[in-house]
Amino acid sequence: LVKLDTRAGAFKEKIEKTTKFMYENQVPKYIMHKIEKYFDYAFNNPILNFDFPGLEDLSPSLQNELVMYLRKDILSSVPIFDCLQGKQQLLASILQRLIPFQYGPGDFLFHVEDFSNEIFFIVDGEIDIIESETREIASTFRRGNYLGENCLLPGQERFPFSARARRWSDILKVSHEDLKTVLFHFPNILSEMQMVAQTRWSRMICALEFHKVITACGPRAT
Repeated sequence: LVKLDTRAGAFKEKIEKTTKFMYENQVPKYIMHKIEKYFDYAFNNPILNFDFPGLEDLSPSLQNELVMYLRKDILSSVPIFDCLQGKQQLLASILQRLIPFQYGPGDFLFHVEDFSNEIFFIVDGEIDIIESETREIASTFRRGNYLGENCLLPGQERFPFSARARRWSDILKVSHEDLKTVLFHFPNILSEMQMVAQTRWSRMICALEFHKVITACGPRAT
């Protein structure tokens, strides 16, 4: 209860400062409303962040054990990490670098032609894949899925589609730079991850092209 009261007090102070800032800068009411809804969701649906006091004081073994437990859902659902099984320290080091983000309905994770420099892991929610030409929903990704592995593929970093949250969605992201830093001395593992990423990315592009063809053909007259 004490922890909850402390968090609620800090949240209230943040809201008051944000509200004052928005009024002073004459922020439009529709933007203010979206920000209020975001704060409300974030307070009631917190995502665990590893930026908390005491973690770095633990022994490396305890750090790894804690991180592996707290991120076990990501481990069990993301094949791109399969090549790291048995290498607990490396895996925990990557998982510890995952940064939490929350997206509201209609928020874009990225737009077509954006440069991919991070991988998005869906903890909860629904993310629509928007086809670039028709602007139709080609697919919907849900809990346990991920996007952005093309950041590992030289020459394929630009997104050929957009990604938009259908409802409130909790996302964990890891940057390409963090991955390269962790795996700097393990080029073989990085190559394995790139192979997995290439296979999945190629399938996704083929599925998008198929959707585009089907959409272009349209319904046949009866």
